[in-house]
Amino acid sequence: MNIGIGLQKYSSYFVELDEEEWSQVGSYQPHFLDSAKCCYHDNVWFFRGASKEAHSVDFDVPIAPGKKLTDYPDLLTTLKITAMLSGTIKTRSLGGYGPQNIIKFCHKIINLYRVIFYCFGIENLSSINPSISEKLKEKLVKPVAERLDIHKRLTTYFLSLEEEDVVKLKIVRGKKFDLDVFKLAGALGVSSRLLSKECIVSLTKFRRDNGFYVSSHLKKFLIREHDEPTSSLSAEAIRKELSALNKFFSLIVAFEDIIPESQRISNNFLQDVDPNKLGKRVGKSSQRTKNIPREIFFKLMDRAIRWVVDYADPLIEYRDKALEHYNDMCANESRGGTAENRRHYAAKRMAQFFDDHPLKVFAGEPGAPYPITSFDKNQIDSILASKRTISDDQVQRALSLVADGATYKTAADAVGISKASLSRILNGGWRKPGFGLDKVLHCYLPTACLLVIYCFTARRQVEIESLEAGCCIETPEGPYIRMYSAKVDQAFDYFPTTRLVKKAVSVLEKLSAPVRSDDSQGLLQVPSLQGGHYQFWQSGKINEFANMVEADGDKKNNWVFSEHQFRRFFVMTYFFRYDAGDLPSLSWHMRHSDFEMTMTYLTDSNGHLAVEEVRAEKIIQMAKESGRYGGTMEEDLVRLVESLELQKESRVDRLVARVNDIGLVINYVPDGVCFGESPTLKSRSSCLEKGAVQRSSAALGTCLGCPNLASFSMPDGVESIVDYKRSPILKAAKERLG
Repeated sequence: MNIGIGLQKYSSYFVELDEEEWSQVGSYQPHFLDSAKCCYHDNVWFFRGASKEAHSVDFDVPIAPGKKLTDYPDLLTTLKITAMLSGTIKTRSLGGYGPQNIIKFCHKIINLYRVIFYCFGIENLSSINPSISEKLKEKLVKPVAERLDIHKRLTTYFLSLEEEDVVKLKIVRGKKFDLDVFKLAGALGVSSRLLSKECIVSLTKFRRDNGFYVSSHLKKFLIREHDEPTSSLSAEAIRKELSALNKFFSLIVAFEDIIPESQRISNNFLQDVDPNKLGKRVGKSSQRTKNIPREIFFKLMDRAIRWVVDYADPLIEYRDKALEHYNDMCANESRGGTAENRRHYAAKRMAQFFDDHPLKVFAGEPGAPYPITSFDKNQIDSILASKRTISDDQVQRALSLVADGATYKTAADAVGISKASLSRILNGGWRKPGFGLDKVLHCYLPTACLLVIYCFTARRQVEIESLEAGCCIETPEGPYIRMYSAKVDQAFDYFPTTRLVKKAVSVLEKLSAPVRSDDSQGLLQVPSLQGGHYQFWQSGKINEFANMVEADGDKKNNWVFSEHQFRRFFVMTYFFRYDAGDLPSLSWHMRHSDFEMTMTYLTDSNGHLAVEEVRAEKIIQMAKESGRYGGTMEEDLVRLVESLELQKESRVDRLVARVNDIGLVINYVPDGVCFGESPTLKSRSSCLEKGAVQRSSAALGTCLGCPNLASFSMPDGVESIVDYKRSPILKAAKERLG
């Protein structure tokens, strides 16, 4: 491909790129694009390493009424160049974006284009003068729907429609006439996704009033009087928005000679705006992801681990026997009909196989799928659906009519059900409730594997979606797993892991083996027992698994699980449970750019109670391990715990309250656990100098004998470690041993 941009004079921005990546920058093929699906010039970009839920950017989108971004080549070129640079330059002020953030960057710039078209009637960035820039700053801290006045414009547009215009908005889906939201969004020059989200009540009522199909999940919006516009952006949303736009304008200024002349700006009018301060001043406080309640989380992970360790191998072995029987029935030509008909018939007849060969090993096991009674879908849901429409009273009345000589047809008509349903129920009874083998193998089991990987690697969703067959390797130091490191590194790397994670990966390898190919080794490909396959979609699967194993708490309000909950659990567990834990090693494993980022997981206000509970349990553990720590501090801890035994509240709750009362603070130093930062204990610290504990100067042996030290022995077996320099944890341990 011919070089289209001369970037040689800007090579200092790309010093960290290797020769291959640099050649891709110069050849209009950014290294983060999926070259098998697209190139720089295409109007849809597909990204390597992005999540499956959002892995592309479409540039052929509306930006003004009846106009698309592709109708404005200079604007499109400017966006593509800056997006390419934002993901390739390593300098944080101009680049440093990973695939997911490049996608978000593009969406924010497209929304900026829409604002300058709608609010200011200009088509070129060079037309942004000081007056417009000040007004634009005011717009950018408001929700996109408010910036573009979507609700008022949609109402006006609906009132202007003639009958023939309404017909043009119809789109055929199956046998139904649905509303073409894409065409409607194009007419307004906005995003169809934003329109559907912000104006869902207006759109639903328009569907009803004009004879369009109204799906069942939309009917609940008919009872609402009007849409509820987003009132304000969170401080975090404003920070991200302004930071992205600041980067966009900075790139235009820095790379002015390769930006189309009509889109060049003389200076970055956002460079003096502090996104953090402005966000906090005008935005609403953001709500961090809540910690999963302990009773839910522990039960969920207990069930997931059981599935991986105890249930996976018997299920896969059972699958092989069931598939052999199923294929034999499909190969039987005596029934006739098409191959599809034979497969359908064989799947129905598999119920007999499950009755004759039950997987009894799971009977009574916690959260286990027992009994398995069908080939594909769970029978529990279908039986409940049938029982909602057919009552036991109807069946009994029909049975009496048949006993009196009535035909099945006559009896069924008399009680108001179909002949087929009556025949099935009277001859075979209600279908036996139970689980579908396909559902168990290709929905619940992959979810259990992912839960284990999330919990014990602390990786993000996009990183876990990058897993491929063979990603786990064995080393003298133990197992390592190869995963994509998003955000900071934006590259594949090896992480130390546990044998439990290795086991979960091996289960995914076995499940995906039938559909993997040389070109596609991803572990989130899922086959189906009847021959199809699909990409495993994580959305909603954890809730479904939690519901199945009864670890979802309030069934009416399912818990919303996210990657950050598992990352926070990992951080707190490591820091407060592991005696040799230290912040540098933790930050290294989390792939954070600085320690402050890691500390937010430990000091976040929403997670504060959970941290206190973990800390309290750690202190209980230390007090119970008599003789391990020694010294004055151990005696104090034992007395503290013993003094609480006579109180009525639970031990952990009592200790949390007591720890807060006396202000116990624990930190790790080379010789053990330091309580010197605790206000009530600080005065007796051996290293106290000018009212401050000199913990940062602590080295091996310097704290021994201090009343505020609970010392611990060195970990065993460190001398046998090979290549310890690859791990900060092991390196520190080796140094302590001298």
